[in-house]
Formats: sequence, structure tokens, C-alpha cells
Amino acid sequence: MTTEIKRAFRFALDVGPTEIVILQRYATASRCAFNFAHAFFLAADQMWQRGRDALIAAGMNRSEANAKAPKVKRPGRGRAQAFWRETRGQQFVGPLCEGAERRAAFAWWEMVHNRAYYTAFEDAAVAWQNHMNSRSGRRAGAMMGKPRFKAQGRCRESFRVVHDVKNPSIRFTSPPGCGSPVAGASPPSLSGCTRRRPG
Repeated sequence: MTTEIKRAFRFALDVGPTEIVILQRYATASRCAFNFAHAFFLAADQMWQRGRDALIAAGMNRSEANAKAPKVKRPGRGRAQAFWRETRGQQFVGPLCEGAERRAAFAWWEMVHNRAYYTAFEDAAVAWQNHMNSRSGRRAGAMMGKPRFKAQGRCRESFRVVHDVKNPSIRFTSPPGCGSPVAGASPPSLSGCTRRRPG
């Protein structure tokens, strides 16, 4: 019988000006991707709400209107991800939120590894799923409000880059750093700026 032992390590980054620019670019890209997916999901929810509100205006009570409102196919992470690829970060193809305008594509979107975007799409999809489960009563606890856009300067700037642990493509380089051999835009290379944290 084989025993598998998993250990997690924490590393602190001692970055210089060049690495700070890279990290800020990734954090900004992740925030923009989250907002992109959130706007996509919000537009679908607003479409459903307009149908429900029309029933309420016609005299139907809210609970009955919630049940009988016209069904709207709610997109998930995969659809948001597909539209992002198709538009190169431009406003998604489809219904816009009320009062929203289409924007030009982000010129730097290809300078960031796609995994930073995909994890942001996943975060937005999970936030919306939690809200929908709470609204329908499938999630216990207090009612969860709708997710919000991440505002620059008011949200915690962060990003995640993940990989398949059974087939890792992100490794520590020598001297210690975070790099990746994958083709195209790679995860941020922070060679020589990691140090092990105690505990």
C-alpha cells in the first residue's frame, strides 16, 4: 500500500520594479476578466428580470412571477471564455447591460497568460452560482446579494495561475523563481525573487 503525502509551502516575493510591472499587469487582467464575465452574467439576469417585472406589472404577485417568468439561458464560464477569445477582450458579443457601451479591445490582453483570465471567469461564475442558489433557496444561510464589479483602487488586486498537478507546467526555476515552459504568453517569470516563508 502506497501512502501519498501532500505538503504546501508559502513563498514571499521580494520583487523589483520590473517584476512589479508584470504582477500589476496580471492583476489588472484578472480584474478586467472578472468584470467582463460579470457583465455577461448580469445582462442575462437583467433580461430575466425584465420578463418577471412585466408579469408583476400585469398584477401577478412576486413569488408567482419568479416561477412563471420567461426562461433565460444563463451563460457559464465556458461561454464567457469563448466570447473573450472571439473579441480579444472587447465587450462581449450579445446583449449589453442597460446603459452600457461597447469598448475597444484591450491592447495588452495577449501579454498575459490565458490561465489568469480563466480563473477570473471561474471566480465570477462561482459567485453568480452562489447568488442564484441563495435566491432560489438551494443555499442555506442568509440571502447572498448579487456579485459586484471589481473597481480599480477599491478591490484587492490579485490573480491566480493554476495548472494540472499531475502534469505540471509551472515549476520553480534555478535560482528559485516561478516560470513556465509553455508556448505563447507564459505565466509571470519571477526568477530569483522568491524566498521560503516559515510555517
